[in-house]
Amino acid sequence: RTKPSTSAPTLQAEPLQIQNGNQEEEGLVKTESTSGRILRLPLVVRQTIALAVVVVLVSGASIASKAPQKLQGMIKKGAMQQMKADVSKTTKPVEVQEELQSPTILTLYSADKLIRDWQMAKAIGMGPWHDVSGMKLMLLDPMLTDWSRRVKHAEKLGCSWKYTLEDLTVSRVDQEPGSPLATVTASIAEVGELLDSNDALVEQYSDKYVVQYTAVRSRDAWRLSTCKIIK
Repeated sequence: RTKPSTSAPTLQAEPLQIQNGNQEEEGLVKTESTSGRILRLPLVVRQTIALAVVVVLVSGASIASKAPQKLQGMIKKGAMQQMKADVSKTTKPVEVQEELQSPTILTLYSADKLIRDWQMAKAIGMGPWHDVSGMKLMLLDPMLTDWSRRVKHAEKLGCSWKYTLEDLTVSRVDQEPGSPLATVTASIAEVGELLDSNDALVEQYSDKYVVQYTAVRSRDAWRLSTCKIIK
């Protein structure tokens, strides 16, 4: 066997052959140097260059695809935070904000809830079960004594009242700063039905009236002590 040559091959300029419309010849490609000579690069060099170009293109595409996603994520996060802030500003009632400031201040919101709770306690107390437990939680004397007497009288007669609250609007609350007393003015529309022991209708009324309640802050809660119809 012959010993392989250790000398490095040299590139030589040769005439370019055109085959099948491609300017190639057995793995060599035409290049032009600054001196104007025609050179041919080996196939392995061409493959290396092509691979490097592919890597650069893929890397660039990956970065370009991730950048919009990150930008969209930042925009979406900022939009959600702004949406939450807008919702919190527009949906929270002013009365609730006032109620959270101090429980000793009777606001329109808390006064409305107080009157509605009392109307429910009245309907239960004057109903067929004559349960006054709700009244004891909502009322103070003299109002508690007055309505307890009415419940006992209805129970003794074997009759009951069915109340339906159709509308309630608290128009104003008057309270001195730091005072445990407040005057609540409200407009009420209700329907009352007097029923006998067989739940047969005896009497019925539908009325709208304006009433003033005296609310008292007692045992960390607001309760009603007096009630006067003014209109």
